[in-house]
Amino acid sequence: MKQFKRALSVMVFPCALGVSMAVFADKATVERSAKVVSKTMSASESLAFHLKPVTSFTANFHQKVIDEDKQVVETLSGEMSVKQPGKLHWTTNKPFSQTLVTDGKQLWFYDEDLKQVTVKKVVSSLMQSPALILSGDIKSLNKNFKVKEVAQKSSGKNFSLTPLKDNSMFETLNLILKDGKVSQLIIRDALQQKTIITLSNVKQNVKLNNTLFSFKAPKGVKVVKQD
Repeated sequence: MKQFKRALSVMVFPCALGVSMAVFADKATVERSAKVVSKTMSASESLAFHLKPVTSFTANFHQKVIDEDKQVVETLSGEMSVKQPGKLHWTTNKPFSQTLVTDGKQLWFYDEDLKQVTVKKVVSSLMQSPALILSGDIKSLNKNFKVKEVAQKSSGKNFSLTPLKDNSMFETLNLILKDGKVSQLIIRDALQQKTIITLSNVKQNVKLNNTLFSFKAPKGVKVVKQD
């Protein structure tokens, strides 16, 4: 169960769950407007400015979990596909072969090793997941997070988001931009664990069939339904 909850809090971040999907604007646009943004916009407005709506995208990811003693306790990689509105297909590679799929209404989490599928309705609490951050919706950002822009020694931008509600899936999230595109998400939870997700090979507005966002349990796999 603990593993499933972590999967929800971390894996669901690309899924808009009812709000617009978004990725970052191209480098040229960012560079042309950077000075204006920094002088005239709040941190949440600046973050939203750097988000550009798209209908779909795919990417590779590498995920690393570091505990409170700064020891790496888990590393994994995989691929994800996202489609507006609220559709996600997230697969991790071996040795942790897991698949998370949602059509925006229902969510399936398949653990190949356990030969088990957990089925769960997508509820409003998932709007507190990192998914909301990629929406580019200023009202939603201000309602759910305190947004702060953090100074960086290197080039790029670093936005720190702190949930305003106590029941959030994480305590803080840092969104790192480089060359006008998302580079990393750094998530810190209540156990002082830090999850670093690095994206690569991002492709925008690709054609994705809706069948990719539905899941049928393989034969012989146990299905567990949760409210």
